Amino acid sequence: MEKKTRIIFILTFLFSSAAVAFLVASMATDYWIESFPMRLVDNQTLDGAVNVTDGDTGTKFKGYIHYGLFYGEKRLDSGLGIRAERINVAKDVVENQNYDFGLWVSTIVFVAVGITLGLATMAISALNAWTRPVQTIIGPIGVYVWSSCGIVATLIAAIIYLISFFSEMKDNIMTSDELHQRWTSENLTELHYSFYLLLISVALFGANIATVALSSVEFRPVGYAADMNGKSMDGLMMY
Repeated sequence: MEKKTRIIFILTFLFSSAAVAFLVASMATDYWIESFPMRLVDNQTLDGAVNVTDGDTGTKFKGYIHYGLFYGEKRLDSGLGIRAERINVAKDVVENQNYDFGLWVSTIVFVAVGITLGLATMAISALNAWTRPVQTIIGPIGVYVWSSCGIVATLIAAIIYLISFFSEMKDNIMTSDELHQRWTSENLTELHYSFYLLLISVALFGANIATVALSSVEFRPVGYAADMNGKSMDGLMMY
């Protein structure tokens, strides 16, 4: 039974480690969204580009943008070649106001909370893998509690970002200067893999809960150790 219990908590440790890794990767990577904006040009300009390039306009009047919670990249070809620039999301949020500052900060906060809860679950799992589980917040109950909280925090982060995406970013992520140059990203922007890493973390937190629930792990009451010590002392005194 002790061997089975140890295996169960090693599994929850691994699931928690993976959940934390995916959350950290989600924050660190720059692919929460991906966009393929276009520059709206008149027929005369377009025909001129076609003639110059023998019918193949290539990247002219097209662009590619991706960014995460902190940084990203923008490559736009206004007709004279690709111009690439690094995006500082914090600066973009404040100066260009492409999406709500509060929603952006809230997303970061809840992802960070999810990471913290994942680390707590890792610590509890490691502790219970090498000691006999008890009925406290540092026992199997802790795996339930912290994993459940991790699911909630991560889902809140995902929901907040979805609200920002569908209410703001889906329609426009271009700056005012770029809009003036007739660039548009309307309905040309989609969620990318960094966002979906959140959902993988949710599944891994859920795997923690399912693993402990289905294992029927036996654990001693809080007073178990005290009762055993008391009985030992009584036996000693009788002797």
